[in-house]
Amino acid sequence: MRLLFVDWIREWHGAQRQRPQLSCIDMDHPRALFTLTVGLGNGLWEEACVESDSQQALDSWRTLLETAGAARLVDHCDEMRASRMYRGGYLAYAQGEPAQGQVLNWIFVNPMPRPELFDHPDLQQAYFAEFSRPIDDEPGPARG
Repeated sequence: MRLLFVDWIREWHGAQRQRPQLSCIDMDHPRALFTLTVGLGNGLWEEACVESDSQQALDSWRTLLETAGAARLVDHCDEMRASRMYRGGYLAYAQGEPAQGQVLNWIFVNPMPRPELFDHPDLQQAYFAEFSRPIDDEPGPARG
């Protein structure tokens, strides 16, 4: 059972320009559940797009999102559609409670497993390239 994350920090304050990050988590690893639970509990993913390699991985991830992450399935909205991680047709989860203008964390989850992304590195890189923008290659720091 594996998950593929592409994540993005909305309000970036780093010295270097932010680029989307790609990571793969093997949910069968003994520490994966701990890592995912702590990450969700701490709101680690401000904006993320998640792929799974199997229905079991997808179901496990959604359960973690809704329990440890206290995320809820929501309808897509204009603000969400403007997210760099947004994908039409994906399930949209909001995490956190909105407070005076604060934006929630959004996690977009493909409802269909895509095992080919995990078995073919070239497909994984092509998928990841979908999140790139021309500004990523420009020199200098930038926010979100």
